[in-house]
Amino acid sequence: MQLETTGVSLTSVTLFAPMVGFFILLFLNKLSDERIKWGALITSLITLGFSILLLAQFKSDETGLQSEHIAEWIPTFGIYYHVGIDGI
Repeated sequence: MQLETTGVSLTSVTLFAPMVGFFILLFLNKLSDERIKWGALITSLITLGFSILLLAQFKSDETGLQSEHIAEWIPTFGIYYHVGIDGI
């Protein structure tokens, strides 16, 4: 198995962007409701932007996973982080 261990893939960034936004808003819970709503909207728009970039890179005529990222997670147990986009 060939591992991509350097850098961060756009697929992973798109996957984890909502979670990062959630934790930022969670720890800033003393903000007003209006600011929290704006923060959630900004997080959603950032995630949408990453999704559009992924869509622009997607090649519908190719089969298999695209924008694939594989990295060792817990090498002692042979556990890997593996994410990609399928055209289904």
